[in-house]
Amino acid sequence: IFIGRLREPRRVERAWSDDSIVSIRLAEVLHAVMSPPLLAGLLGGSLGLFATTALASWTPTFIHRYHGRSVSQAGLTTSLILFPASVLGVLLGGVLSDRLLARTPTARFLTAALGLWIGVPFGLLAVLAPVWTLYLVGAFLAALFLSSHLAPLLALVQEAVEPRWRATAMALALLITQVAGGATAGMAVGALSDAVGLRMAMLLPLGAALLGGLMLLLGARRHTVPN
Repeated sequence: IFIGRLREPRRVERAWSDDSIVSIRLAEVLHAVMSPPLLAGLLGGSLGLFATTALASWTPTFIHRYHGRSVSQAGLTTSLILFPASVLGVLLGGVLSDRLLARTPTARFLTAALGLWIGVPFGLLAVLAPVWTLYLVGAFLAALFLSSHLAPLLALVQEAVEPRWRATAMALALLITQVAGGATAGMAVGALSDAVGLRMAMLLPLGAALLGGLMLLLGARRHTVPN
């Protein structure tokens, strides 16, 4: 429903037979993605992705160890909590950043940072909750808010380049965030869990989310509106 209502901007027809034109355009994409504001945003997004990936990867094990559920119950609970909460969170972040954009050009950065920071206290509640009900509430709200940073950052990358180069910009952005954040999340929490226990190790992704929010605010401070 939402995608069907989107309208693409008019595109300028260009001749692409000249290799020099392609190289210049690719250089522009690299310059846009590697600009200080967007690079800070991607670093913040990488830390946010680290947080969401780590929590999603280790939630079934956490439920099994600390709340006494069977492996199948832990897996089912994880899917019933994380999937709907994450879907709602992505939609929430996108809607809020679109509405806030009318008031400030840094809306994408601010919405993403706010989502990460609001999600941390709920994540802390889930990690430290002594009873099952509190855990469920904390885990759902943590997943909701922590995932809300995704849509604003994806929009930010799309807005940094002309429409023709969106795919290339997204490829670079996904490469950066996946390598810097998602690829290391599960392993890092697992290694820390071996040393201090899983409950303490689950605090690591929450710390990453806090730092990610800070990086996003730094990106907002460096962000300028194109002429």
